[in-house]
Amino acid sequence: MNYIGIRGHRGAGKQTVAYLLGETIDYILSKKKTDELIGGEQFIELFKEWCNNIKQDEEIINNAELNKVYFENFGDGPKTLASMLLGCDFEHTYSDYDKDHMVINLKDFTYDIYEVIPFKCLEAEELYQIFSSKKEPAVILKDKYVTLREFIMYFGHEIMQRYFGLNVWVKSLKNNDTKYPVSYNDTNYYKIFTDAKFPSEITYIKDNNGVVVKVNRPSHKKKGKDRLKNDDRYDYEVNIGESLVDLANPIFDIALDIINKNIKNGKENE
Repeated sequence: MNYIGIRGHRGAGKQTVAYLLGETIDYILSKKKTDELIGGEQFIELFKEWCNNIKQDEEIINNAELNKVYFENFGDGPKTLASMLLGCDFEHTYSDYDKDHMVINLKDFTYDIYEVIPFKCLEAEELYQIFSSKKEPAVILKDKYVTLREFIMYFGHEIMQRYFGLNVWVKSLKNNDTKYPVSYNDTNYYKIFTDAKFPSEITYIKDNNGVVVKVNRPSHKKKGKDRLKNDDRYDYEVNIGESLVDLANPIFDIALDIINKNIKNGKENE
């Protein structure tokens, strides 16, 4: 299985590019070698349909049914853990709005969603400092608030990665990956990691002879810590502007180049 990682700052549009790239790769691979690839206006019309799907379906990655492409998230582990601890629907952990607007009271693990958050929320690193500074297990006696996003980051990075190593979620994902009907050695298939945010995740993709696509969105203000700021390991770059349809030709070129390189390297089966 061929690996593709999508990286970019928070809100850059990683899942959007992952989905559009996945649809494009699947489309190209569905064509027989005797067929001519549909390009130009015909492909753009098809691309417009995919862009429209994104607007209509927030869970587009999870609901995509492609023949040759699968999607994976390094963050599935932390998100699953957070939803179990809170007893909330798993879908909340994948909604950008909910992650930024669901507020958890650490005193009793109650939570609510606010359009405008009325009180100060702690960051993941602040939580770690609070809990690690105590000799005895911490007991939360007063109201302390944290957003769902920072709650996920706290358990995913500050706790699990700090104590069990930077590769903990990579190893977890690899150990629990049983949902695909193809083997890892079947190079006719592609797996797109939609959320490569740590150097260890880029290393995992590269160690498996994968490629990395960097997503830029200049009009969107960067939020959160960029843990790949000094990491220049990427093979392709996508710039999101005002219209997603403008990505049609760049993404088609990237998809075709990835497939052609695999064929050239003898990685595609006849």
